[in-house]
Amino acid sequence: MGHSAHQAQVRSIRESITELGAWISIWRDDVAANLKPTQTSIDHASAVYQRALDRCDALLGKDA
Repeated sequence: MGHSAHQAQVRSIRESITELGAWISIWRDDVAANLKPTQTSIDHASAVYQRALDRCDALLGKDA
């Protein structure tokens, strides 16, 4: 894998982590306001997490 391809994969993983951080911030605000996170937001964040994990596995050369 070339250096630029590696950098692109790492950037993609970083974007997912940044998005997860934004969801955590939203959930903290919800908790502070005595609100519960919506199932939709949990499902979306779970999908972002799974994509990031899959990218990490691909970067490390794993199949699963």
